[in-house]
Amino acid sequence: MEHWSTRLARRVLELGWTKVEFARRAGVDVQRVYKYLAGRVERPDDEATIAALARTVGWTPAYLMYGVTASERSEAADHDGGSSMGPIPRIPWGDVGMLTTVASGAKTRKAKSKMPPVPGVDVSDEAFYVDAPDDANAPDIHKGDLLLCDPKRAPVIGRYVIARVGNSEPILAKYTVHSYHKGAPAEIRLAFRSSDNYGEGHIAKVADVHIIGVITHRTSPMI
Repeated sequence: MEHWSTRLARRVLELGWTKVEFARRAGVDVQRVYKYLAGRVERPDDEATIAALARTVGWTPAYLMYGVTASERSEAADHDGGSSMGPIPRIPWGDVGMLTTVASGAKTRKAKSKMPPVPGVDVSDEAFYVDAPDDANAPDIHKGDLLLCDPKRAPVIGRYVIARVGNSEPILAKYTVHSYHKGAPAEIRLAFRSSDNYGEGHIAKVADVHIIGVITHRTSPMI
């Protein structure tokens, strides 16, 4: 099994942070961070430190330490393959643009139906299913594929997201950080299909990009 420190070091590298910047963001002593990322500590001394490290890189403590989601650990312990999460709304692609945060913090959504969660996929209570759009926008995602999208998950380089650039219509695109400033993303590249060519896309300032949600799971069309 991959050691947690290896997984964390790779994630910090993906985010473009120095060890000092990561320590500052996590609120953890920089010397301890150096030891963690070098694999010199079998496990942090307290759960609060584990939670801080995981939260800073957009992970759950379970994923940081074990490489699995919280729901996967629960299933392994219970041996029943079930999930405590309730049904997840399924919405048409045309309604994705309506998923804007309102004052109450709730989401405005027009659900076609509700479906059970995917076993082993850890998502927030804001997650929703959506059918891939006609143009798909990705070589490995096809029209009608069912996508599980989580608005609360932090985007990861190389993963698909549903996003807007400025006031544009939502697009399904692969997320990449084009440039950094002081260790933080400064420009985002959203690669998507244009006509028959994949790889073209937007490069925009972080402030101009609104990530509606991260695609955490894809399944073939369901009847």
